[in-house]
Amino acid sequence: MAESTELMEHLNPQTESILTSLMTKMTEVLSRSQTSQHPPPADSSTTPIGIKLNDSNFALWSQVVEMYISGKDKLGYINGDFPQPPETDLTFRRWRTENAIVKGWLINFMEPSLVANFIRFLTAKQVWDSTATTYFDGTDMSQVYDLRCRVTRMKQAGGSIEKYYNNLQGLWREIDFRRPNPMDCAVDIQKYNLILQEDRVYTFLDGLDDRLDKTRSDVLQLKPFPIVEQAYAHVRHEEIRQTVMTSGVESAHGMVMNSKGLKAGCHHTPMKTGFFSSNNDRPNPSEKMPAPSDGIKCTHCGNAKHTRNNSNVLHSCTHTVDDNWILDSRATDHMTFDSNDFSHTTLPRRSHVATAKGVPCPVTGAGTVTLSSSLSLPHTLLVPSRSHKLMSVSQVTADLNRVVLIHSTFCLLQDILTKEIIGRGTKRGGLYYVDDLSLGIANLMDHAVSKKEQQIWETFISAIEIVLNRKTEILLCIKPEDMPGADYQLTRLLGLEPSIKRIMLYHQGCNIGAATLRIVKDFAENNVGARVLVVSSDLTVGTFRGPSNDNLSCLVAQAITGEGAAALIIGADPDMSVERPLFQILSASQTIIPDSNDGIKGHLREVGLTVHFSRNVPELISRNIGKCLVEAFGPIGVSDWNSLFWIVQPSGAAILNLIEAEVGREQEKLSATRHVLSEFGNMGGPTVFFILDEIRRRSLEKRKTTTGEGVEWGVLIGLGAGITVDTVVLHNVPLAEGR
Repeated sequence: MAESTELMEHLNPQTESILTSLMTKMTEVLSRSQTSQHPPPADSSTTPIGIKLNDSNFALWSQVVEMYISGKDKLGYINGDFPQPPETDLTFRRWRTENAIVKGWLINFMEPSLVANFIRFLTAKQVWDSTATTYFDGTDMSQVYDLRCRVTRMKQAGGSIEKYYNNLQGLWREIDFRRPNPMDCAVDIQKYNLILQEDRVYTFLDGLDDRLDKTRSDVLQLKPFPIVEQAYAHVRHEEIRQTVMTSGVESAHGMVMNSKGLKAGCHHTPMKTGFFSSNNDRPNPSEKMPAPSDGIKCTHCGNAKHTRNNSNVLHSCTHTVDDNWILDSRATDHMTFDSNDFSHTTLPRRSHVATAKGVPCPVTGAGTVTLSSSLSLPHTLLVPSRSHKLMSVSQVTADLNRVVLIHSTFCLLQDILTKEIIGRGTKRGGLYYVDDLSLGIANLMDHAVSKKEQQIWETFISAIEIVLNRKTEILLCIKPEDMPGADYQLTRLLGLEPSIKRIMLYHQGCNIGAATLRIVKDFAENNVGARVLVVSSDLTVGTFRGPSNDNLSCLVAQAITGEGAAALIIGADPDMSVERPLFQILSASQTIIPDSNDGIKGHLREVGLTVHFSRNVPELISRNIGKCLVEAFGPIGVSDWNSLFWIVQPSGAAILNLIEAEVGREQEKLSATRHVLSEFGNMGGPTVFFILDEIRRRSLEKRKTTTGEGVEWGVLIGLGAGITVDTVVLHNVPLAEGR
């Protein structure tokens, strides 16, 4: 460098500039050459890859990890391309750092229980090779055998198509990893893959639920024959279409409540009493109903020591249709593909029928199919090319004098003359399958169908199951029309025990809904384990008549009243494995407003039911409502009426307005009450239950923390004849528990 320096001293400035630039360039080139043996340090952060190594997923794990490390440009540390340099090498420090980074990735991508087995290896390649040696043996035929057996056993089993398909694909990928295509010729490889894809389509279709049988047949007829991804897409598209086409009917919701009372003689220890719902928010097939206690009898056959859920006799004394008939509203005739169904044969009325796609199918015979002693299908056509048996709705209703009742998840067949339910079907995959033709109405609840298919039906039926398996009371608030009354008819309809206790409440006025809560609260708290089925129905048609100057109050009644019905289950100490309380009842009281004898009256006369409202009813109620609130909420220290959620029997807008003004309540507190009044009118007893359900629904939609608008306490007020006021103190339930 001294010689160079001396030489520069004799160069002119221009030459010196050129040499300086040249030396700078050479330095950059040499620097890049020195570091090119290894890539620059990368981000050492460990981005989660969503999968950790365990004793059964090495094939998938290794592919994901290899892809991740390759993306970081560090693949050479596990495949041997970046071997360890000598410690005296200038690149050793960089190699040691990056090797530690890659080794850290591998360790972090393992289950914690496996880390100790690999942490002591010095290099990332040693860790990688050891995992392969430990968890992968491509020549292990027992593993391949196990994988193929799992593929053969794989079924949809009522689950989602996506989960079933993804599970199959995971097994197939594992098999492909262990048994790669053995062909060398490109043409042979393509032929092998086509055969493999065809076999996998057959396997995928075979594992689908029976409800997708029609879709399965459609896939097998596709031209050209699809690969498994196309078959899955077709099935999934058809299921989505069926869901969209059949989603018009919203799920029914059971009205439920839980109350909290003070048990006498227990030093004010709270005893939970309340309304419950079935556990349909989080269906769990592993959860079972409580075992029946001694003395419980089967509601179907009457034998002790079992219930209808575990009664072998129950299943043997019903007639279950082995080959399900599909109830079809578009079919003009009953059709079967099995000639053995006919009890006797006749000549067919037509030679061909057309499918939904317009394809003609030959008719080879006809006859009568006897499904039960109560239901026969005359003029049924024999169509061998069909894959399903069809029951024509038009033939059932017109020729057989039957009624077909269609719900969003089930259907019923009813005899018009006897009112007997002669059959029941369940909805599966958009189709209604008539799978039970039992003779008794009690058997409507006896069906071996999955919980997923019954979710809406079980909103009511699962609650009834609780009633059937426990000590039970039935309370009906309904205006009487016939004898025996509706309590008797409901007992027969549900197949309940003849000895069940029944109570009728009627002609009580609009406060009957709140009064029911007060009475049933006492029942539940004084009968350990009881579940009370409450059915409330009010008919106001008896008040309808022409206008009369002598009785203008009837016009008022006709203007604000409506007709409705509600059902709910009330009980104490809920079993949280199968029940979900929606509200709790803390206390319930009743009082008569002073000087209100003529306030609200009703009389059953030869002209029907006459109703009288005094002009001062709104004033009487508003003037005394504050006292009722103080007496109800004083013991728990609540005095801010705006901190409550409100349910008021809506006897009219004038009464609601005066109550708001009297207690200084915020207007939105009565929005649910006003909504029900405007939509349905004052339905009498059921009205407060409609309002409760509306509050619960709004709380859920607005993501409130509790079932009652996100606040802790609520009040339910019933206003009836007398004037009688029922005041019920309610306590909220967190939505996570009481949805």
